[in-house]
Amino acid sequence: MNAIKRYEILEQNYQDILGGLSELIQKARISRKCNTIKLPESEKKMLQKAKEICELEINNYWNQKNSNEFLSLCITYFEIATCFDYDLNDEINIMELFKIIIFGYLGEYSHYVKDYLLSMKNYVINIRIPEKWIEILNQRPQQWVL
Repeated sequence: MNAIKRYEILEQNYQDILGGLSELIQKARISRKCNTIKLPESEKKMLQKAKEICELEINNYWNQKNSNEFLSLCITYFEIATCFDYDLNDEINIMELFKIIIFGYLGEYSHYVKDYLLSMKNYVINIRIPEKWIEILNQRPQQWVL
């Protein structure tokens, strides 16, 4: 499935918000590989918006997991989400990493998921793990409900 077809659902259903999404994704992917190209803040915001809309669309197609639409949305989510940097010391970003892995596999992109995880190896190694478990419990006691 070529890139243009993959992004059709989002570009057609949200053309007023996500017009030119396929070009922006390609530009963002190139910018990850080449440090000479930097995305302006407005384009990063558009990618973030596209990622959120894509996640909503995946939920809409959840009961049609065997459809090409579901597959292309999962691939699109993976491609957009991997354009961002994540601080893996933050719970929200760790959940984002799980979504990247899950949607990558659901989109039958397992080889890209593997490559992405290998590229994250240095970030994972540098995650700060508290010496004592009590530190974890004390970090956010309001979230722990008995």
